[in-house]
Amino acid sequence: MKLCYAPDTPSAIVHVFIEDSTVTTGAGKTGLAYGSITAYYVRSGGVLTLLAPETIAVLGTWASGGNNKLGFLEVDSTNEPGLYELDLPNNILATGAKQVVIQIRATGAKPTILEIQLDPLPSDLFKVEGIDVTSSTIEANVTEWEGVAIATPDTAGCPSVTIQAGTGVGEISNIIEAMLKYNFLGITGEASRSMLNALRRLVNKVAISASVLTVYKENNTDAALTQDLTTSTSIGSIISADTD
Repeated sequence: MKLCYAPDTPSAIVHVFIEDSTVTTGAGKTGLAYGSITAYYVRSGGVLTLLAPETIAVLGTWASGGNNKLGFLEVDSTNEPGLYELDLPNNILATGAKQVVIQIRATGAKPTILEIQLDPLPSDLFKVEGIDVTSSTIEANVTEWEGVAIATPDTAGCPSVTIQAGTGVGEISNIIEAMLKYNFLGITGEASRSMLNALRRLVNKVAISASVLTVYKENNTDAALTQDLTTSTSIGSIISADTD
């Protein structure tokens, strides 16, 4: 049987099926107690280590006498013959290995193998077994980009970024050039007194009607902003434009 746990998962309870070796029907072996089994485990890169079986006081309630102590108890010999609960000691799931393999043997039973992959949690995981991960994020401490140490930020949580001069992708000249060439068409949500509207007044369609100057968006239909015009009768020209 194969399972997958995150390294350092505490208080793990698993269930295994132990098959009866004296029959050919695949029936489960019943009646095993902690004193009638032998169990070993090995972690990837480690050595074979004996587990000391101990009884489980209450099914479904994890308890362990310490490192290398394996809780063992039959679940139900009538309704689930051959099914046993294992309370795994925390040390066998500790960080430092990618896999742990447990073998359980007993007289009259086929050897049972339990393989557990120890995989770290993905960075976009928000829940573990239905429980929210702290702050709904996985903590990540990035110290290098492509082998180069990252500078200590001025403000915690905000990476320090240096824009390089030159002509490469992402450098100042490329950024400025892209901004100057950018088509404003499709931009929405801008404020009336925005830099975008200031530029629109230079190049977009404008119209004056009843002392109101209208600056249009790129489609020449929708108004971007209006200005109330004040004229001088003495000099016959516009003397001010007031943005609404």
